[in-house]
Amino acid sequence: MNFKLSETGMLSATTKAFVDGNEHLKNLLGDNHAYYSFDKAIEGKMAFPESARTILCDNLQTQYQAIANKEHVDARVWENIQKLRQANTFTLTTGQQLHLFFGPAFVIYKILSLVDFCNELAAKYPDKNFVPVYWPASEDHDFDEIKNTKVFNQTFTWNASPGDACGRLKTDTVKEVIEQISASVNLNDEQVKLLSEFEAIYASSENLSEATIRIVNAFMGQYGVICVNGDQAELKRNFIPVIKKDLIEQDNIKAFNETGKMMEDKGFSTQLNARDINFFYLFEGSRQRIIKENGVYKTLNGREICPESEISELIEAHPERFSPNAMMRPLYQECILPNIAYIGGNAEITYWIQLHKVMTNNNISHPKLILRPSVWISPLKTLQWLEKRNISPLQLLTSKGREELLGLVADNVPNLEGEIAAFNELRTTIQGITAQTVSSELKSLVEAGKIYEKHLKNIDKQIREAAIASHAQVFEKLQDIKDNLFSLNNIQERKVDSLEMLIKHRDVVFSVKNGLNLNNSFGHVTSL
Repeated sequence: MNFKLSETGMLSATTKAFVDGNEHLKNLLGDNHAYYSFDKAIEGKMAFPESARTILCDNLQTQYQAIANKEHVDARVWENIQKLRQANTFTLTTGQQLHLFFGPAFVIYKILSLVDFCNELAAKYPDKNFVPVYWPASEDHDFDEIKNTKVFNQTFTWNASPGDACGRLKTDTVKEVIEQISASVNLNDEQVKLLSEFEAIYASSENLSEATIRIVNAFMGQYGVICVNGDQAELKRNFIPVIKKDLIEQDNIKAFNETGKMMEDKGFSTQLNARDINFFYLFEGSRQRIIKENGVYKTLNGREICPESEISELIEAHPERFSPNAMMRPLYQECILPNIAYIGGNAEITYWIQLHKVMTNNNISHPKLILRPSVWISPLKTLQWLEKRNISPLQLLTSKGREELLGLVADNVPNLEGEIAAFNELRTTIQGITAQTVSSELKSLVEAGKIYEKHLKNIDKQIREAAIASHAQVFEKLQDIKDNLFSLNNIQERKVDSLEMLIKHRDVVFSVKNGLNLNNSFGHVTSL
């Protein structure tokens, strides 16, 4: 079963407007914008330079050869790398911060949706090739956001030395996390084997970027999914013009703020903030934001980089030292990939829309934007129990408070809302008359009315509670299902890590892939 995510209330105003095709947002972006059109996105990438394809493919060939020296790389991966050399081959991309063991469950669904969209487009455009690309954000440095793994309501923390780009972190200590999980969670032989496979990858990887790429390869390689590690000097050479423009001209913030103001004026939400300079400096084990003071480029912690007169030469010599922030990362992806679509979550769609003018300002063509699908995995018996009572998961997701939930299991619950409203109207009329007289008797009558209103509300509450009591068993079970499976305040694919899903269902990746078509922006409910 599935439903539109825009019906759930979980989307921002901008993302909901985008997926609903809101005319005000379309007018803001311009007619026939590539954000809405595969055709326009493909047209924009037709001029992707052959030299950039060569650099990309050579880099991927080297990266995957290093992996092949340690484990099997599927033939589809090698085929897709070679296809990227061809002018009629395009990528569809999604990305996420680096985490241990994939990270939240939605990361798996993101990647699987890439595969389904590529298959759909291959049928629609038989003269073109489409390659699924996963972008692990290897240059992010917010270690606090990725250090915890949650498994069966227990949190396990990776003790590493933060400060550098997270993709550069050594992974030899990940075995301590795996040992903690093994000691705390009751596992069968197959599940112990799964953790041993993860441990072997982390123990033999140079850093977190390599380990992440190998894990994606192990689970997704059979579908031809390719990972791109953007923390590479040769890849950043294609990004040099954008780096220079941001650091020297510093005009991206103007284009960004113009779009943001237009969105806010129309009542749409925004996600990101821009800065005068939107790059970090990656150097000697540290990633620090770049600022400019008195004609000198520095890092936020006060380290001098170079004077204004030398910045262009430094960028040319060492582009790998310049790391894009969240605002500039999408531009980097579009510079080095022949990319025609980005599949993102709620927040990502919003900030890609904010980048509308920034990309134009840098002469970068726009991809089509696709809201990623969401998946809820439920025990089959739970879905059968709901179906027997004609209750849908969407109704649970959108229900607010006990009364709405009660309405799903009890028809025509009596209440005194109408009577209380009528009583208050009468009391207001009497108060108006009382204001024109000095009768103390009438004033005390009005005060008595306030007390009577409280009694009415108490009676109303008792009526509702009695209805809940009469349906207590069903209501409690429904409340439990909502809290644990279908709550927007505790969304399953965010609260549950991929590792827990893989422990519960070793073949979860393949089961979801075979059971669902994820080439849409829907919410999917399934059982394994």
